[in-house]
Amino acid sequence: MEARWYSTIGLSLIVLVSGLAGLQLAGLQYDGDINALLGRDDPVVRLFTELAESSRGQDALLMVCPEEFEMSPDLYDRLLEVPGIESSLRVHRRNGASIVFPFAVAEAASDVRRMRPVVDAFELAMDDEGEVCGLTGTPVIFLQSQEVLRRDQRLALIVAGVLIVLLFACAYRIGWLALLMLVPIGIGITWGLAGYGLVREELTLLAATVPALLLGIGIDHCVHLIQGSRYAMSEGLQQREAVASARNRLLRPITVGSLTTAGAFAALTAAELQGLADLGWAGSLVTLGVYASAIVLMPWLLMRVPATWLHRPIRMHSALVGFSKRVETNSRRLLLTAAIVSVAAATLCS
Repeated sequence: MEARWYSTIGLSLIVLVSGLAGLQLAGLQYDGDINALLGRDDPVVRLFTELAESSRGQDALLMVCPEEFEMSPDLYDRLLEVPGIESSLRVHRRNGASIVFPFAVAEAASDVRRMRPVVDAFELAMDDEGEVCGLTGTPVIFLQSQEVLRRDQRLALIVAGVLIVLLFACAYRIGWLALLMLVPIGIGITWGLAGYGLVREELTLLAATVPALLLGIGIDHCVHLIQGSRYAMSEGLQQREAVASARNRLLRPITVGSLTTAGAFAALTAAELQGLADLGWAGSLVTLGVYASAIVLMPWLLMRVPATWLHRPIRMHSALVGFSKRVETNSRRLLLTAAIVSVAAATLCS
């Protein structure tokens, strides 16, 4: 009864922390512009900032129209009334078959949170007039980069998750456990990104690659726990005792491996480029988040799944054992072959 009480309290705390982490992530912004890649202190970014301060055209919204287009006074007034539009630069640049109308903005073009409603309202005013003009300029480019970054990150996570489930469910044959282990991994990534959100307000380009990259680390933790539980049950232990034994036996190597990975990422936080520093923060915190969720949640789940899930035979076990023996007996030959192939490939590529 006491163990069940502690389990209920622990589960409630996990749900509470995960909910708070989700709220923290709701305020995390994606920063997909050049500043996010190079860092705010990079010479290229500083030069752009200086040019933007001396010439507002660097931050301008550019309305590109056909050469025969004539701006009506009503449309001109409506565009100037858009909140965030400071003024018209009144320099209509002709470029081939197009004419460009630049409009100065009140906010910095790289501040995507403030520029999004400005660009949306500007496009709405253009659409209401039924004009065939397009909109570009630094604010639009930054917003489009941010949207691509969000889409690419979602796509990478979905594809990686599907491939992992197919691999372990079909080839490695762990059935529903292949799908179940994505739950603690997803929670761990949420914890890590929420921790990142406490350090940085924007998820920059390199940091956005971390969830997909570190998905494999969480998979490794979970697979080790699953296999350790299976082998313990094959030795005669009951399900709960087998899972507890596997967790206790694997806790040390998983902890050491996670700490070394987190430490390697943490070293990047000292980089001068903000993009690399953000990669370090995201990598170290997501690594620790995935580690904590795998060690805490995965054993809790394995103790409660049907015992038949852990008794199922491993389809690739014999193949893996045979492969390991070949590597052990032919290690020198394999190393020599790999070295020759690498040198040949490098020579051909050069």
